[in-house]
Amino acid sequence: MGKRLEHALVKGIDEFCVADTEECRLNTDVYPSPLQIIEGPLMDGMNVVGDLFGAGKMFLPQAGWFCRTSTPLKPIDLFRYISLQLPWSTKSRTGMTVTLRALRQ
Repeated sequence: MGKRLEHALVKGIDEFCVADTEECRLNTDVYPSPLQIIEGPLMDGMNVVGDLFGAGKMFLPQAGWFCRTSTPLKPIDLFRYISLQLPWSTKSRTGMTVTLRALRQ
């Protein structure tokens, strides 16, 4: 499932990206935390695109596919699920929300 998501991001296939990401989020056996989805298949896809672009095997329009494909993933908002899992108090959580918003931009 994670490799499928990575492949779809690299190839620019946006048809199943949202469903695959949601499936990853719900499969807590493989990805116990939403952060592991970001650090796993989403980051792997970004690394492959960066490597291909750096090697001259992928050009700007093709790298744009990755951006176009990852844009529909914003409604899932994995950062919201990350902040819900944090066992911090309300005061600390406010600081974390600010940090997560800075990371999101």
